[in-house]
Order: sequence, then C-alpha cells, then structure tokens
Amino acid sequence: MQSWDTASKANKTNDFSVCTTWLLRDADYYLLDVLRQRLESPDLLRRILAHAEAHGAMAVLIEEAFPHGRYDDQVDSLSQFLTWAREAAPPSCGPVLFVGTGPDWTY
Repeated sequence: MQSWDTASKANKTNDFSVCTTWLLRDADYYLLDVLRQRLESPDLLRRILAHAEAHGAMAVLIEEAFPHGRYDDQVDSLSQFLTWAREAAPPSCGPVLFVGTGPDWTY
C-alpha cells in the first residue's frame, strides 16, 4: 500500500513529492519506506509506477488536492493513508489506484 503527496514542480523552493509505503497486517499498519523527491511530470509518473512495482504495492493513493502548507508533504502522505485505512480500505484488494481525499475515493 502506498500513499503519495505529489508536488507539481521540482524547483528548490517547492515542496517534495512524498510516498509512504505501508504493510497492512490484520488491524496493524507498518511503515516500510519513505520516499521524498522533487519530481516533475513525466518523471513523477514514472517514479510512482516504478516505486509501486519495486514494493509490490497492491494499492496506491494519490492526493487529489494540493494543500497550501509549507513542508507538509510527509504529514499529508501519512494522514491520507490513515484516512483511507479508517474510511475506505477494502478488506482485500487487488492492484488498484485510489485518487481523492476523504470519503469520496475513486477507484
């Protein structure tokens, strides 16, 4: 399971794109990896796909909204994952992409 907080620019003054990779086992969640890079499209898309494949992610969350807080990227990735785990996580899912924020996840 991966949760992405994406940034739209790769300049030094812009936020990082962050991916947290999680293992879900029963009711427990384990943080396996944190990726933090400044990437622009199409490099960002390639990184998302490669990182999901490298970790065997069965689900990928991508934040739809871009918050305006500075240096909030890792917190956003974490809170997005916890929101999904609490509200939207199916008991068992195959490879799937989730886009959105909160209870209106699209599959």
